[in-house]
Amino acid sequence: MVNKISEEITEKSKTNPEVIIGIGGGGLLPARLFRTKLKLDMYAVFISFYEDDGDKHDKAKIKQWLDSTAIEAIKGKHILIVDDVNDSGVTISFF
Repeated sequence: MVNKISEEITEKSKTNPEVIIGIGGGGLLPARLFRTKLKLDMYAVFISFYEDDGDKHDKAKIKQWLDSTAIEAIKGKHILIVDDVNDSGVTISFF
């Protein structure tokens, strides 16, 4: 699936990605596979929707974000954001 999507991205996209951001936990493995296929730098962020006891937050909380060096490195670049699912759109709203 990563091979097929990578080909679609590079052949059909008007703006090819220049960097990848993987969303932890479910997006890290596919992001790493895209990194290998597309030969791009990759960064990881972690966003939590649940408390340690399993209760859901009212809104997502950032657990790990990009540091200033990473932000400078990706500034102005086309970014491929990789996550496992997009149910509510809350995660993508951070970007």
